[in-house]
Amino acid sequence: MKHLSLLLVLFLFTLAFGGVLPDTTKTPGDTVGNVMLMELCNPDFLIGQPISSTTRATVLKRYGLTEATSYPYILDLLIPCNLGGSSEVKNVWPQPRKGDWSYWKKNELEKKLNYLVCNAKLSVKEARHIIVSDWITAYKVFVLQDTTVHFYY
Repeated sequence: MKHLSLLLVLFLFTLAFGGVLPDTTKTPGDTVGNVMLMELCNPDFLIGQPISSTTRATVLKRYGLTEATSYPYILDLLIPCNLGGSSEVKNVWPQPRKGDWSYWKKNELEKKLNYLVCNAKLSVKEARHIIVSDWITAYKVFVLQDTTVHFYY
């Protein structure tokens, strides 16, 4: 029983400490102002700014990391630029560089959701909700199964 409790604590600690899903109390997601759909769908259009050093320091501190301990993570935008995501603290989190659910898998999902938005299969609002709610489940549905599913909320 003691080992089971320890495993549970380690599991919860991993999730809260820059785990594979962001802590929504620290990273609820944030978007830039009025971005037009035609801008999101233009591959040459870049929105958002790079993550500032101030934002970086704040996010690392929120997640209990320092520059020295942050290497296993990459700071990523929860709502990506191609869905109108901002580079503000509310939208930045430490995502694992390696592992089953590393940043490159989320990048695949971001591209797929942008494609679906730009081809009128999902609204921008739906795509943002999907990625903020649980990007891993969304990856399994939209990338691995390669089908279009609408989430109603």
